Amino acid sequence: DRGEMDQAMQIMQEAMRLGEQTGLLFASIIPATDLAWVHASLGAVEQGLVLARQAQALESKVQLPFLRAYPFMALAHLHLAQGDLAAAEAAIHNLKGKLPKEGMLWFIPNFMPLAEGELALAHHDDERALTLMNEQIDYLRRTETRFFASDALHLKARALLALGRADEAGEALAQARTEAERVGSRRSLWPVLLALSHLEAGRGNQAEAQTLLGQARELVEFISARIPASDLRASFLNLADVRAVLEEKA
Repeated sequence: DRGEMDQAMQIMQEAMRLGEQTGLLFASIIPATDLAWVHASLGAVEQGLVLARQAQALESKVQLPFLRAYPFMALAHLHLAQGDLAAAEAAIHNLKGKLPKEGMLWFIPNFMPLAEGELALAHHDDERALTLMNEQIDYLRRTETRFFASDALHLKARALLALGRADEAGEALAQARTEAERVGSRRSLWPVLLALSHLEAGRGNQAEAQTLLGQARELVEFISARIPASDLRASFLNLADVRAVLEEKA
């Protein structure tokens, strides 16, 4: 989340190696799933799918419900990034089916609603996306959870923009920025700054839009410089929002 991709990936790969060496399935499934999600965030969907399916192949060997469900969480986000909405919906269905409601542990209460919200937006069901995010934000506040709060608020803003409610979207984006800055998440902050830049530009506030875009660019460059492999760096730099940050005039 801090954008230190080289350190994150090295730690996850080492955990996977140790899991394989010791036969500890927990240490094989969780890091492989997390690493798959990292690849998704870098635009390397195919590599992420390989890792997620590697974790999925192990889930039948474990009894803990959240461990059996965890790989489907990454698969849902990867299929969404791929544009395969049917596969994403199937992954979410599998995720829910393997996880009893009382077993909503780990990051699944955060990842699953975000995947459902993204799926709703992709289907142009903006009202459902907004409802899901309002419920998720309420859950995060009740449980005093800050992790992924920025992501939920950003997705809420996208739903509001799709519904033509720009002022409310601006408020949600401002809250998303505060949450991302509070926890130090460069990963979630730069897309929020880009969205705020576009919003300010639409309002005619060009100076503010340029400032926000410049701040987003600094974060993208920070992350890019810490991606350990050239092919992953290239896929990250080819993401549409990353190209917008780097190519738009600041």
